[in-house]
Amino acid sequence: MADPIRERNIQHLVDTLSGEPMARTVDRQRRTKYQGHELPAVNIWEVKERKVPGPSGLVTCYLSLKLEITVLDLANQAKAANLAMAAVVKSILADRTRGGLAVDTEEGENETFIGETNDPTGGIRVGIEIEYRHKEDDPYAQL
Repeated sequence: MADPIRERNIQHLVDTLSGEPMARTVDRQRRTKYQGHELPAVNIWEVKERKVPGPSGLVTCYLSLKLEITVLDLANQAKAANLAMAAVVKSILADRTRGGLAVDTEEGENETFIGETNDPTGGIRVGIEIEYRHKEDDPYAQL
């Protein structure tokens, strides 16, 4: 059986980022620290999903994701993080419909983060929202 539309949208995002040079490693909800050779990296976190019932058996879903973009740069971490974020966001927004699976993809807020003391990693967390639809009684059926 095929994956539900939600999973297919997330997988499209993973596939898109896997071809981005500023995302050497792409993971979903990874809980272990990245090693230097894996960076820059993007870790995709599923945050929440809001569903709005629509006319005649339609559900519109707003899937919120957080992309944690981690870089390693001893000299200028902020610049490295900004460059990586710009490349990742540009790559994602190049196809806002996720190959026809979504209505739209939007960039949301972002925040910077730094590693612990003596840790040269840091980066930016970027909010992404994917709007998509499926049949009210079938999350596998695209409309």
